[in-house]
Amino acid sequence: MGTPGPYNDSHEDPADDGTPVWGCSWGTQASNADFRAIQAAGFQFTPDPANGTVTPVSGIGDQARMLAMQPDGRNPELQFTVGGAYYDLTVTVDRSETDATNAGKEKSAEQALAKLLLAKLGS
Repeated sequence: MGTPGPYNDSHEDPADDGTPVWGCSWGTQASNADFRAIQAAGFQFTPDPANGTVTPVSGIGDQARMLAMQPDGRNPELQFTVGGAYYDLTVTVDRSETDATNAGKEKSAEQALAKLLLAKLGS
């Protein structure tokens, strides 16, 4: 935060326009938080309702939404915009739980962390 640079994790692909993706990850083998810049198209993606959900979230940035790629709400992602930039934030409480057991805790953590990150992003 503060001096964005290329995201150097091995699983991130370049953006559709070829530019490097940047982000930050914190955590351990058991839990982690991942914050990265995304393209507008990624923010506007809507999953098939049979496969996931999108829920608006108020009070974070210019616009925010909670995206879950599973109907049961597991693996939530908080996406938000601020100042014309788009961001994606995920928190994994416990990697050993692969169902929706921790989804509520992850959503709460993502929203709290997003509010802290907004101060660093200048909003």
